Amino acid sequence: FFTAIYYSDVEKDSAGNITAVKNTTTGLKNAGTIVLNGDDSVGLTYEPGNISGTVTFENTADITSSGDKNVGMFAKRAKM
Repeated sequence: FFTAIYYSDVEKDSAGNITAVKNTTTGLKNAGTIVLNGDDSVGLTYEPGNISGTVTFENTADITSSGDKNVGMFAKRAKM
């Protein structure tokens, strides 16, 4: 599994349990080229916490994939 660009406002313990969700004021933007050559990969992953203000999650360039089960952009809002 490979992720090219990852952003999260979530803190997790060593077991993967969410211990804190922060306030998100930062967006995520790709303006370059992302090439996914393997399988099960993600170009951009965005996991905002408590969104405050205006944030964006966008791609203004290219995400290409040659493998199987790949995702260009994935986002989920964190919950405790």
